[in-house]
Amino acid sequence: MFDDMVTRTEAQQACKGAALEGRSLEGLARELAGRPLRVATMCSGTESPLLALDMICGALKAQSGQSIAVEHVFSCEIEPFKQAYIERNFAPPLLFRDIRELGDEEATTAYGATRPVPGEVDVLIAGTSCVDYSTMNNKQKKIDEKGESGQTFWGMLAWVKRTRPSIVVQENVCSAPWEEMVGYYAKEGYAATFLRVDTKNHYIPHTRTRIYLLALDTHAPNRRAAALGDAPMGEAGGAGESGVVGEEELARWEAAISELSCPASSSLEAFLLPTDDPRVHTAREDLSHIDPTKQRGVVDWGRCETRHQRARTDEELGAKRPLTQWVSQGHCAGPDFAWHDWFKSQVERVVDLCDINYLRLAREGQDANYKTLVWNLSQNVDRSTASSRPGVCPCLTPNMVPYVTNRGGPIVGPEVLALQGIPVDDLLLTRENNDQMADLAGNAMSSTIVGTCILAALLLSRDTLRAFDAPKPDAAAAGAGGLVTSTGSSETQADVAGGLAMAEKPLALLGEGGVGPLAQLLAEAAGSARMCASEGRTRVASDIVRCAKCGTTKSKSGCPESWPEHVDMAPVTEPRTPPREFEAKLAAALPMVVTLGGLGCADGMRPAGALLPAGIEAKLLSPTRGGGGDEDGEETRRWSARNAAGYDDEDEDESV
Repeated sequence: MFDDMVTRTEAQQACKGAALEGRSLEGLARELAGRPLRVATMCSGTESPLLALDMICGALKAQSGQSIAVEHVFSCEIEPFKQAYIERNFAPPLLFRDIRELGDEEATTAYGATRPVPGEVDVLIAGTSCVDYSTMNNKQKKIDEKGESGQTFWGMLAWVKRTRPSIVVQENVCSAPWEEMVGYYAKEGYAATFLRVDTKNHYIPHTRTRIYLLALDTHAPNRRAAALGDAPMGEAGGAGESGVVGEEELARWEAAISELSCPASSSLEAFLLPTDDPRVHTAREDLSHIDPTKQRGVVDWGRCETRHQRARTDEELGAKRPLTQWVSQGHCAGPDFAWHDWFKSQVERVVDLCDINYLRLAREGQDANYKTLVWNLSQNVDRSTASSRPGVCPCLTPNMVPYVTNRGGPIVGPEVLALQGIPVDDLLLTRENNDQMADLAGNAMSSTIVGTCILAALLLSRDTLRAFDAPKPDAAAAGAGGLVTSTGSSETQADVAGGLAMAEKPLALLGEGGVGPLAQLLAEAAGSARMCASEGRTRVASDIVRCAKCGTTKSKSGCPESWPEHVDMAPVTEPRTPPREFEAKLAAALPMVVTLGGLGCADGMRPAGALLPAGIEAKLLSPTRGGGGDEDGEETRRWSARNAAGYDDEDEDESV
């Protein structure tokens, strides 16, 4: 996604009339000459702005060889588990606790110490609290009523007023008082504008509408011209002259976001992990919360039952429960592929909402079990609970229960982060449980959008970047790109922990043991095959049963009561082998390099309609076509390729 973003950005700089005409990211990297961009974040949650900048710098390095270093100055986060996530994955030099203290000279860190609050920042990215502006809040407060949202905004603005960063990017919900915020920025000498964007229009199939605000320091001098010696021809603002950015840059920024948008071309399934992935299996156990052998307790859902009955009556859905077949006292039987342990942990309101959503689609002739739809089961039945289009996820919130219909279970933590454009494989998520990862993603900025906003802002306000005030680093430091620490070092520890305790061992290329009888190997392979979705990749259930008519296998405890119904379910008596044991045995038996021979014996079995039948191959390689000697081999290959593509020499001559 970010490779394409950088490619399209560089194409825009050569496009006449484009918002980024004449503004090249490669050119900016060359002019910075290794000077790092100093970036600070406030309440950004997952630090997706830093991740986006790192991926943009990596894509630029791969495409052009030019590097842009990003210096992480400080972060600010009040949630303890998010502080731990930031410290573990980004290790900022300063991690402040309360954004309301940042307007002072000193503030309290996450560790309880008091440290000076840095300044001299190029870009500030802030995601102030949205609780007082959310449409789900029945007790909303205005920005000047000293609610949580107002206090976080004023704390951020106090720091902006004191340190004057060149660029401010702010994100919040659409119902926030954006016009008032623009006015407050104007009082501090910043020109500001805001733009409504949707994540599904920026690479990711996720309907998430948010507003991003850009504020530029109109009092900042032309630092770029001072660093390079003079202002480029045709550009206003000489060295040291202020007022080089303003309303024109804001208008071009809005146009650039639109020009760089790219509707999601991949379905939701491309962002989901395989069902047997260990991370999915761990999250499934975490979400179940109860012993799978026990039934659910009786929960009084009288306050919601009336609304459900009204919905069934008004929409003429009937009283059946075809998806879950649930009854009171905890009985629930979902489809055979569903997460039955998860279904058993849900209250009656949730399982009945599944049936109502299923009936709504069945009325339109659709079977939800064969569609990639996401149902928001945390909402009541009379609210919007289903995704508008298959393959597109509705807006993910921290407390949402996002049920995927053709999975039979919810979206788990790593997948929720991936749907925000977070590279989960590059992060250490060893301490966060599923609910905490959902909280991280629900409050995060979509990396593709915030990355586009920052990228366009950097190119349009490059003249005022404070990075140009810094001296050029040496050649070694200038070659390092991406995210660096406050010391400018991006090196990692080279020594491996416990490396001195390692022992040398000869590499056995031919395998450590014999393969043994092939029939025995095949029998063990069949015994290690997964026979129920609840087994995952490593488990072997002891209560597998098989249908005598269709051969379907399932675990009696993992899928106790599912549909479609099977008859004559007999226990599987064949010996089972744990998958890891068979994998280790097979890896030890097989050599590391395998050479296959004798494949030419299948040439006679090739059908007459094949792409290159044997007769044509013989004709192509005949001596009359140059196949009789090595010196003509290259001509033979070139002629064969042309002929196989449907061309001949006369056609080529005519085209020339």
